[in-house]
Amino acid sequence: MKLDRELEYGFSRQLSVEVLQQMELMTEKERKEFLEKSGYRKSRNKMMNSLGMKEYLEMLEGKFEQGSGSNPAKEIELVDKYVKLIEENKTSFIAKAMPLIRFEEMTPYEHSQRQRRRDAR
Repeated sequence: MKLDRELEYGFSRQLSVEVLQQMELMTEKERKEFLEKSGYRKSRNKMMNSLGMKEYLEMLEGKFEQGSGSNPAKEIELVDKYVKLIEENKTSFIAKAMPLIRFEEMTPYEHSQRQRRRDAR
């Protein structure tokens, strides 16, 4: 797989979750629970820090089994779709994730200033 380069140092939690949501294998509620279970407190760490290999494979195996039932052909199809979507999304992932991270890391003062600028328009 082309993903082994990324997996050498782990794989982004948020990118994996986004692709599983695109494939309709993970709900928004499951996404939030998964990111909360990461053990990190800051949004940046929850989204950008890596999954370990074991956690990554267990998550994918569970989702692919759930999505395919007992049909091995469907499971192979899901794996192929996952790899394709990862390849498409990994280039734009950082650009999409950083505005959300910056927003969540804003202080209350920065949020109020942002709201004032928005209200002034």
